[in-house]
Amino acid sequence: LKLYALDGLMNSDSRRALPILEKFLQGDHSMRLKEHALFVLSQSDDPRARQVLRDMARSSEGDLRITAIEVIGLDGTAEDVALLAEIYREATDRETKVAVLEAYLVSEQTAQLVDLARNETDPELRQEAIEVLGVMEAVSELETLYASAASSQEKIFILEAYSITDEIGLLVDVARSATDPEVREQAIEGLAISDNRRAAGILVELYGESSTRRDKENILEGLMIHDAADELIRIYRSETDPQLKRDAIQMLSHMDSEQVEELLMEILDN
Repeated sequence: LKLYALDGLMNSDSRRALPILEKFLQGDHSMRLKEHALFVLSQSDDPRARQVLRDMARSSEGDLRITAIEVIGLDGTAEDVALLAEIYREATDRETKVAVLEAYLVSEQTAQLVDLARNETDPELRQEAIEVLGVMEAVSELETLYASAASSQEKIFILEAYSITDEIGLLVDVARSATDPEVREQAIEGLAISDNRRAAGILVELYGESSTRRDKENILEGLMIHDAADELIRIYRSETDPQLKRDAIQMLSHMDSEQVEELLMEILDN
């Protein structure tokens, strides 16, 4: 009944409804009802309702504040974005900062996220900002961040986020040129899980170019993930390293295809 009452309030005279909703938010009610009250406020065109939301995001506590921050992110006006930046700067707890990052995601504030990915001193929060950019498929921003990344760990975070997108350009470049084996491994892993239709073919090219056993092993695993049976069979037949041939067969043994079955029978008959 209280939920219906809250909905009905904002459909009536907002000048009367707003003080009632404000009092309700300060009262002894369940968090579910208070969160619904915030949602009701967010549906209002009255500027005073927006101000109440901003006040709650700025000064309330706990779950109610987190919900207010989330609601603020739904519109993403210039004033709201400025408030979110202020809340992030002044927050001393991680939960509030993460809520702002999620609000930036909802309101597609890539510039703010790039700034945090560059300048946030807490490595976990910096990683969170990078991950959000990946969810947003902010490809050019991630490529720019990678170009200026100072540490291998930061490069790995960026590649992980980049792997969420449908693009593979950065992954291919890094897999070919990175000197750090862990960074290169992350790029290969990104290609392994990519939905890009070119990824399997690129992995085959990288296998031929690679000079390290570890890279080749990772590429074989990536081809298995892509269910690229034909490519793995060709590698098996052309590979001269006995261990890598065994690795290729191991990957193929997890795949269900007529060509794989024929190859396995051929091996057993010899």
